[in-house]
Amino acid sequence: MGLLAQSPFGAAGAANRYRPAGGVGYENLHERIPNYHVRVIAPQLINPGLGAVNQTLVAIARGLTSKFRVDALAELRQIAPGFSRGHIPAGEFTIEPMPSLTSSSPVLIDSLLPLLSAYPNGVNSQWWKSAAVLIPSGKQIDLYEALFSRQATAIRTIAAVARQEIATGSWRATVCRNARIHEYGADPLPTVAAFVQAIANTHALALDASGLAVGVNQGELYEDACGLSDFIIPYRLVSPFLSPLGIRLTDSFEHEPLVRGFPARMEQALAFIARHTAVPVEGPTLTGTSFNTPPSLTASVNRNSYTVGFNYCPRPLPLNSPNIRECPQANVYIWGGFSARLYASDAAAQRSLLACDAWTCEVRSHPCPPHSKVVTIAGQSVRTCSGSYEYSWSRGTWLFIVQPDVPRDGAGDVAGIVQEVQRFQPPIGIGVLQNDQGGDNDNTVISWAVGRVVYTVDEYMGGGMDVAHSFRPLVP
Repeated sequence: MGLLAQSPFGAAGAANRYRPAGGVGYENLHERIPNYHVRVIAPQLINPGLGAVNQTLVAIARGLTSKFRVDALAELRQIAPGFSRGHIPAGEFTIEPMPSLTSSSPVLIDSLLPLLSAYPNGVNSQWWKSAAVLIPSGKQIDLYEALFSRQATAIRTIAAVARQEIATGSWRATVCRNARIHEYGADPLPTVAAFVQAIANTHALALDASGLAVGVNQGELYEDACGLSDFIIPYRLVSPFLSPLGIRLTDSFEHEPLVRGFPARMEQALAFIARHTAVPVEGPTLTGTSFNTPPSLTASVNRNSYTVGFNYCPRPLPLNSPNIRECPQANVYIWGGFSARLYASDAAAQRSLLACDAWTCEVRSHPCPPHSKVVTIAGQSVRTCSGSYEYSWSRGTWLFIVQPDVPRDGAGDVAGIVQEVQRFQPPIGIGVLQNDQGGDNDNTVISWAVGRVVYTVDEYMGGGMDVAHSFRPLVP
């Protein structure tokens, strides 16, 4: 029997697939260390039938405390001669789970536990520990070892995404990076190899509905003053590398459905492209929500770019089939597609994002100026200008520009895009979504820069973030 043989996935049915085995609560363990203020809290499932799980969570927290107690007492013996009896400053030690990094599913409860210590000698330390326990067995597992069948590739992917997060300014360690640039006059952005080593040092991983949470310890990448760092990796980026157990664990948390492999025709198109270009090849596992029929694909490629067009025919045709042009709806300029282009530098790639509006490169796109009127639509603060013919707002490293066909449609158009972005997380990187409607279309162009490469999704009948959200690398 497998590790998850007793999970609720079977008889309970699909309706219970994502129902947690119990709410998450917290228990103060009242641990003690001489000459220390101690606060140790363990996550717990609020379900009396899962005592084995809760016992393991308590044992993890107490084990971490015991390990620290040994170090703390050794340090006290070392510094005691330098203090008068009874005048050694008190130290502090805490383990206090963060609710945002603690989650449960029908088969797993896990948490990134931040450990914080202040020694009497004035030295402070912060580090992560992962607590992951299978339900209902109560067996502790190491997610770093259990999640992946191709661990080295998975960790390199995670490291590259984390590095890109810092480079694009959406990770809070950017504050430390900018401070060091100001102080030393140089960019201290760590290498991918440094990230790989930092992740390997901690094994600090956790799963939840948002993605894979990864913790990096104090001082691993930047100065100690930067403290602990954590970031979320979307599941779609690591799904190709998951082990069978990793698939079952990630699937137990409710999130946007993942298509784990490219559709056959898409994989064929991407493999064809990969043989003829220097661009890192990525593509979508989804092809849009406008039509139920899988599109017939056309692909063009050179060393520095590639383009894939969606053409809707009565039945799907082979890649670049000459019969595609005979299909009544075979018009890539109506139905859209996706593309990628390699630029000379990261800066050039980012400049290109606003080089064209949603229709033509004869006009450079601009968001509403800062002094524009601000309105709230679907909970999002939005600037409006040009007599309500344009709306723009930013979210993280993404900029959104909407130009309705008529002003009265603007609020509805913006609300639709706000809701779509809430449902489908935009790709990591600096990105721009431009929506420019005409009388018979809903033209949307979604572009984002990943280093020197810009990936673009064109959806001429609206939507498109679901396609961009599903992008992942072609894995040989």
